[in-house]
Amino acid sequence: MLFRSHVLELIGVTQLLASHAAMIAKHHFGCRRPDTLDPTLMPMIPTPGHASLPSGHATENFAIATVLCALVRAAGGWFPDPDRVCALLMRQAERIAVNRTVAGVHFPVDSWAGATLGEAVAQVVLARCKGAGAVTAWDFDVAKITPTGATSVDFNLAALNGFWTAEGARLGAPTTLTTPGSPLAWLWGKALSELP
Repeated sequence: MLFRSHVLELIGVTQLLASHAAMIAKHHFGCRRPDTLDPTLMPMIPTPGHASLPSGHATENFAIATVLCALVRAAGGWFPDPDRVCALLMRQAERIAVNRTVAGVHFPVDSWAGATLGEAVAQVVLARCKGAGAVTAWDFDVAKITPTGATSVDFNLAALNGFWTAEGARLGAPTTLTTPGSPLAWLWGKALSELP
């Protein structure tokens, strides 16, 4: 069995924290869904009753993918090609986010915001798990994701990676956590021990 109980519990905790963060932002911003702005749009799935920005699916899946990537890398030689596993996890998170736009329940910017928020939530979770490194406050500026001369940019992983590296989305003074949070550190250790 690839994922054991503690790995699944770590995924669940990450998803729960990401979901709460997304819902707080949704209620704060109160952005309308695509079908409320264009009555001719007929979504493929039922439209949720809450606000659109950020995409909760993107937030949760990018947070989970980021935490799993860190776990894969920490597992050492258990995975023959950790970079490939991480790329697959990120592509899956991207696919879920894009599918929500294709279904007609989100705008691409919702996925941009959700992916960024998910990555931020994951970094906080990992800092609490490992007690090392820094958690950085991030700036999300929509103007940065629209290249000069472009009218719009659909959400995609390649552009997101370029945005994070080239545009410097990780801005702000880092907040360093010097000791791990004991429940998450314990869970991280147990999840890591399940990977031979």
